[in-house]
Amino acid sequence: MERLPYRIRRVWAVLFLTTLTLCLWLAHPSLTIGRKGIAEIATAKSPILTQLVQQGLKLYQAGDIQEAIKSWQAALFSSQENSSNYAEKISIRTYLARAYQQVGQIPEAIAELKQVITYYRQTNEPIKVGRMLTEQAQLYISLGQHRRAVTILCGQNQINATCNQDSAIEIARHHSDDLGKVAAWGSLGNAHRLQGEYEQAIQDFERSYEIAKRIDNQTYMVSNLNGLANTYANLAKGNERRAEFAKEISDKKAAQKFQQSTVGTALPAVMRYSSSN
Repeated sequence: MERLPYRIRRVWAVLFLTTLTLCLWLAHPSLTIGRKGIAEIATAKSPILTQLVQQGLKLYQAGDIQEAIKSWQAALFSSQENSSNYAEKISIRTYLARAYQQVGQIPEAIAELKQVITYYRQTNEPIKVGRMLTEQAQLYISLGQHRRAVTILCGQNQINATCNQDSAIEIARHHSDDLGKVAAWGSLGNAHRLQGEYEQAIQDFERSYEIAKRIDNQTYMVSNLNGLANTYANLAKGNERRAEFAKEISDKKAAQKFQQSTVGTALPAVMRYSSSN
């Protein structure tokens, strides 16, 4: 009986270090926004617009996000003078959304993405719509609006992994967008985990992981392992609390059962991470 609490402490130590390492190494990856994409806007025909975008790019890369936002806001204002360059405006709005996210202005980021999604729907670019929906869902998750994120990613009722037709997951599936599927399933797993729906979260993360493994995307493989580790940790904590309560009411049999469950739920995450690296 004395060995079991020691095993639990040992599992918790390993799981904590694993999760901490993953969290420090990797934030949730973005599907659509990166330095290369930002730099591509600098090919705009207007000299003023080009200058403002390049200036914002330099500031963004230097870590001065607020000043980058000002430059891109000015670029957006400059682009309003020419109604023919609507695609350039959408590109700038996309990067403004990322910059707003970086400084915690989530409502502003969501507002920009809504316009971007509307544009891609109008221009019949479904893969971009799906990917942007996933980024929008990630923003709602950061606001604690997990149910809203689930609706965007899959729909109200997820039955047998079937999602609504206009959801991020179904769009990615219908158009064979593996990267979109990886990001959407992983984001859905995170939303379910934060709602306390751990079994569903594990299924979501595992779906995302298997696709990431098939396409050999190391970034998303690690991201999903991180999600699985956190989910198993949440399950283990719940069992630990139940074990403590059982001890308080002198139910030794139940206490032992929950202690064993704590080990049983935490170990798979550690073993899976270890076998994949």
